[in-house]
Amino acid sequence: MPSPTQNPHFEINGYRARAQIGCAPDEHGVTQETIVDLRVNLFFDPALYLDRYEMPYDYLQALDAITTTVAEGHHILQESMALKIARRVLESEHVESVDVRIRKTERYEGVESIGFFTHVDRDLLMKVDAVARARAQAGA
Repeated sequence: MPSPTQNPHFEINGYRARAQIGCAPDEHGVTQETIVDLRVNLFFDPALYLDRYEMPYDYLQALDAITTTVAEGHHILQESMALKIARRVLESEHVESVDVRIRKTERYEGVESIGFFTHVDRDLLMKVDAVARARAQAGA
């Protein structure tokens, strides 16, 4: 089996949206340009390369994961927004992991963007969910 770096993937690059994102009080209730890049890493499957009409993974599902997440309303942190997008992409059994990059382009002067990058797989989702459960039980 190929190494993870050899597994097939596809990318969505430069998805631009007006998103409600930010923890500062002046970022609440307003939108700012946000750019999202995805690299969706698929499990190796030789059938992926066959020329046919049924796709093992419909990349429009990844695009929908971005648009649905952006449409949810205010996101406090880029980190949590990235995880929400990745969680939706990982609902497909064909996806091994997803790399998410989010950049805010209007918030900070003197830079093109400030962003966050993460690699998410099901193991990370389980760890994050465990932390969330522990905090909920502790009343935090």
